[in-house]
Amino acid sequence: MATRPYNPLREILELVGEGDSVQYKQYDGWIMHIPEGSFKFTVGEGKFEPIIERFGGPNAMKEWNELNHLLKPITELSISVPPLALRDDPAVILTLAPFLPQLLAGAPVANLVEGPFKDISKKVVTDPFLTNWFEFLSFALSGMPADATIAAAVAYTMRDLHQQRAALDYPVGGSGAVVDALIRGVRKRGTGEVYLSTHVEEIIVEKGTAVGVKLGKKNKDGSSKTIRAKKGVISNASIWDTMKLLPTDAISDESRDKKMNTPRTNSFVHLHLGIDATGLPADLESHYTVINKWDPIDAPQNHVIISIPSTLDPSLAPPGCHVIHAYAAANEVLVV
Repeated sequence: MATRPYNPLREILELVGEGDSVQYKQYDGWIMHIPEGSFKFTVGEGKFEPIIERFGGPNAMKEWNELNHLLKPITELSISVPPLALRDDPAVILTLAPFLPQLLAGAPVANLVEGPFKDISKKVVTDPFLTNWFEFLSFALSGMPADATIAAAVAYTMRDLHQQRAALDYPVGGSGAVVDALIRGVRKRGTGEVYLSTHVEEIIVEKGTAVGVKLGKKNKDGSSKTIRAKKGVISNASIWDTMKLLPTDAISDESRDKKMNTPRTNSFVHLHLGIDATGLPADLESHYTVINKWDPIDAPQNHVIISIPSTLDPSLAPPGCHVIHAYAAANEVLVV
């Protein structure tokens, strides 16, 4: 019997003792509005084939099957090692040992995993609908077209969406419930502290190594509060903001200039709305995707994703209302 789809978020919460603190509502897909028409994309084995038959050409199903056959070893390699088995110390040999056979089996296609998905799909896919579909899937994953989206990400996602008993999870309480669970997991062990809404002024670098951060918070004597790192400093800020946090002499001018010139995607535009639900259909779905035209997929205001999470979790909105998150992903012109 097929196992339930892997949920990395659930696994992380279990590791910090909060696996049961976040509940999930399952849903089976979302509504697609594309130039050719509308349909519901439903996850699960065999669910996408009727859509291919409806919108694809005479060779679409043949190409779909050939692509899945071609992707199988790549997909197996992309899922062969759980992320939590990876580490950066010599003990990685122990955590990876159980997965060595899968890694060896995937060695012949390892070079394809890190390449663009387009390099693989173009080997067998010529059907316009399938070609456009993979452009959409790539763009939804990375904000980039298929020729700039890593193959492993698309292959993994395809397996996740089209496997037996596939399901999509929504955390009750939204992302805030996940954040709260992670904070509880850290604090109850007494092994760390979490600072929320806290400004970081600078990353402290000593002898070429990041050793801590200087906060905007002040100590009682007026000095800047600092936090020293035991192993290192991880920045989730953008590469450009991270460079601004480093002392001017922390890295060479050449290295700083190279990182500051990292190409940017176009902008995201987000709308967060609360609406009166009176008159809306009772069978309103939780997610919708609108694509006005296929070429180019990243044209301004072309690809819009609409989420209505209160259809799954009514606690997010007052009675008789819905909350909406609508956004255009990486397709708005960026002016710097």
